[in-house]
Amino acid sequence: MTKKFFGHILWVCLLCCFSAVQAQHVSAELDKDKVLLGDQVTLTLKMEDFNPRLFSLQSWFNIPDTGNHIEVVRRGKIDTILQGGYIAYVQKIVLTSFDSGSWKLPLLSVTVLRQGEAKAAELKASLLTLDVLTVDVSNMKEYHPIKDIVGIDLRNNPWLIGVLAVMSLVSGYVLWWFIHVRKRARKMAHLTRMRKRGRSPLYRATQQFTALKKTIPVQYDQIKEFYTQVDDICRIYLSEMFLEQTMQSTSEEIMVLVRKYVSDAETVEEFRYMLIMCDSVKFAKYLPSAAAEDQLEFVEGAAQLLQRINKQSRTRTKTKSRKKKKDADKVD
Repeated sequence: MTKKFFGHILWVCLLCCFSAVQAQHVSAELDKDKVLLGDQVTLTLKMEDFNPRLFSLQSWFNIPDTGNHIEVVRRGKIDTILQGGYIAYVQKIVLTSFDSGSWKLPLLSVTVLRQGEAKAAELKASLLTLDVLTVDVSNMKEYHPIKDIVGIDLRNNPWLIGVLAVMSLVSGYVLWWFIHVRKRARKMAHLTRMRKRGRSPLYRATQQFTALKKTIPVQYDQIKEFYTQVDDICRIYLSEMFLEQTMQSTSEEIMVLVRKYVSDAETVEEFRYMLIMCDSVKFAKYLPSAAAEDQLEFVEGAAQLLQRINKQSRTRTKTKSRKKKKDADKVD
């Protein structure tokens, strides 16, 4: 009878311990489970009904900076909320991904230790999945839509103000045209001399890509410099080929220049994707593969893109020249 009584007492104690642990529950939620490539999503981690008088928190949710194609952009601090003698812990973490697909987040759990016990208990949150979708560029709008003209109320002799404004505009345009034409003429003369020596912009870019291939494989600590060199080679080629300043331009400004000379949509889109990849690596938003074959494929792809841009732009220029000549012959 005594043994049975103590057995019941032990069972009740174990049940109370189990219930005390289970009273604390954890949760993990994403504010959205589907995002576009490169977009950000907020992960909210919670542990509620924590009794600090009976338990101590041993470890918090462990989210690695990079794992399973998911990257941590920003970690918020762990907020502590007191609710009737119990504590709730809340943390928000901003995530992103540059790889399309359906990716599972790592197992999310915390460990708590009951006072007087040697073994900690693990509390697990439900598994989460993030779907990363590719960007549909087929229906993209123009970069800068044209806005309506805003009227201006002119006072104090509007005729004089109008004449001065027109004269300023004309003078400014003439000065800009003179400087622009003079600078362009010098660049054209220099480019012509270089091409006569067999050193066209494409030739120099190809030589630079060949030299860059010899540095492959590139280690993780040098990947940023590697992608920066690919980006610089492409920018220098565009600057020399089209006589435009591109080294300080944004990627969007460069794409406006490329669309001006290249009509093939596939080539334009592939070049845009390459610029996005270089920017993501340069600004530490994406860490690409360190495999030698992937690095070699990226360099060769960039070289082929410049060859296609070179061919299409020269063909388009020749077509415009022939058209102008025909129009001049018709006038004569």
